Amino acid sequence: MSYFVFRVKNEMELKSRVLDTILKENPTYSVKEYKEEADPSDKKYQIISLTIYEKGPYSYIKKILRELKAYNEIECLDG
Repeated sequence: MSYFVFRVKNEMELKSRVLDTILKENPTYSVKEYKEEADPSDKKYQIISLTIYEKGPYSYIKKILRELKAYNEIECLDG
């Protein structure tokens, strides 16, 4: 199991694109828990935490999160 926390702007289009990328059906991992809350320090952002069960040794979810971070779509806080 892996645990990830990241921050995303509270813009519907951006958040939808990020969540669609992460939550879509993927044979290498499955999302076991998803939690979303407003960032207490800045209401323009959402804090999203995920508990993920990875089915293989390749850590595909980390690759996805690195790509989203590289395009400045998310800010990784933990994981």
